[in-house]
Amino acid sequence: MSGFCLNCQFCFAASRIFCYEFCCCCIHKKKDLKRNLNVLVLGLENCGKSYLLASLCGESTKDLTPTNGFSIKDVSFKNYTMHMKELGGSEKVQKYWSHYMDDTDGIIWVVDGSSSDLNGSKSVLHSVLKYKELHSKPLLVLISKVENLSKEYVAEELDLKDLCANDSFIIETCTSVEYVKDVLQRFAKLITFPEISDNEIN
Repeated sequence: MSGFCLNCQFCFAASRIFCYEFCCCCIHKKKDLKRNLNVLVLGLENCGKSYLLASLCGESTKDLTPTNGFSIKDVSFKNYTMHMKELGGSEKVQKYWSHYMDDTDGIIWVVDGSSSDLNGSKSVLHSVLKYKELHSKPLLVLISKVENLSKEYVAEELDLKDLCANDSFIIETCTSVEYVKDVLQRFAKLITFPEISDNEIN
């Protein structure tokens, strides 16, 4: 009788171990299915990059200082994690942008919506997209500090139609954190399926 009980205990323990390993395997496999996207967040100094990323991550936006170098924030969604690498926008830091362009899946360009003079932003953006590492990478233009600038005006001022082949860009305003998160999910689809334009995604 005692031998029978020992056999039952052994079977029960073995079943628990099997179930545990099976569950762990399933969980890890599910995590592996989550895709990682590496995105560069660029823009001129004081355009609102740090504020945008802090807001997306639910961090405090008080006492923010200009990024002097780079900062990385992760924004998680159901099927992927977006690793957002923000580079400082000062002319001094711009010289080192080229060192951070490897393994980039897409570019987010932040525009200061409180200024109607976008010549500087246009010039730097066009220079950035000439780098071979960023050739044909999807582009998301986000207009921060939204005031009177329309998406159409910014797209025209930045000359996005001629700059981006096959309409591989999205341009939106940062009206709210939730809205920007929705835009990021559209951007992820544009990265994942580059042959599809944003008009087809919508």
